[in-house]
Amino acid sequence: MKTILHIGLEKTGTTSVQQLLKANRAALLAQGTLIPTSLPPGNNFYLAMASFSSFRPDGLLKAEGIKNQGDLDAFRRKTLGNFQTELRGASAANQVLISSEHLQSRLTTLEDIQLLKANLESVGLKEFEVLVYLREPIRIALSHHSMAIKKGVFVDESFFEPNHPRVSQILGFKASLEMWQQVFGIESLNVRLYPEGAKPSALIDDFFTATRISQNGLNLNSDAKRNVNLSLGALQILNQVNRTSKESGKSLASMAFFDRLERHVPGKGLVADQKTIESLHNTKPKATSGFEQRSLRTRHPCSKTRSNRACRSKRHWLWMMWLAC
Repeated sequence: MKTILHIGLEKTGTTSVQQLLKANRAALLAQGTLIPTSLPPGNNFYLAMASFSSFRPDGLLKAEGIKNQGDLDAFRRKTLGNFQTELRGASAANQVLISSEHLQSRLTTLEDIQLLKANLESVGLKEFEVLVYLREPIRIALSHHSMAIKKGVFVDESFFEPNHPRVSQILGFKASLEMWQQVFGIESLNVRLYPEGAKPSALIDDFFTATRISQNGLNLNSDAKRNVNLSLGALQILNQVNRTSKESGKSLASMAFFDRLERHVPGKGLVADQKTIESLHNTKPKATSGFEQRSLRTRHPCSKTRSNRACRSKRHWLWMMWLAC
């Protein structure tokens, strides 16, 4: 059975994709694609947690009550056991599609990614494709920090430094992908560009093209949860509330309150000042020996619908970052 690992990046429409996959699980299984429910359904982040090569402080582990290495080892055994049982019961499937942006953002070492592959092989999976969408770093940072404010975090100027721990792993995608290449092989990597500014369906269309899944018979108009930006003014007010009150996060954690904010004060989110733009624009990921940049398969979802000039302009930032080392 082939395995497609959709690893993000964060803030490239992963929530929309995951909710559509979850809502269409039965129809997709009829086509031969298994969408796991044991990892759990939606964001399959259990697999990322089970692939931590060693215990370390992490919000995902804390939320699951994992306090030490023994807890992590037990969680790994249980997760892989449940996943293997699910695979055995899906004899009609010819591929399994696993989606979690935490596979890229939380697996930060070569040992983590090696353990991920070993975990998958231990349940009988051998053939792999790694699907990842890249996005302009400034867009990732602004979207990420907008969400942080909505969750009760006070965001100050330091958050917009490329090496800030909340975004350094995501923005350092070059070094990350070099590790994924080392473990899974460059031919397994399918690197694509997030369709910035395109209609919402552009990403979904490209995702199903990349995974070779037919949209026939799928419900693409479901009420799937999507992350909605708030207006700049609303975010600024919330941020000051977060600064002065440690209790604000508890209120913001309420989904009812969260939904009301998104419904009544939607907008385009945070806006970068010139200092932030220059800081992120000048980020140069460190090179890793042996990386074959000429072999990287990079695709843009607009390639079939826009002029070559338009697509080249969209690719420009990626190649400048990739080659500037």
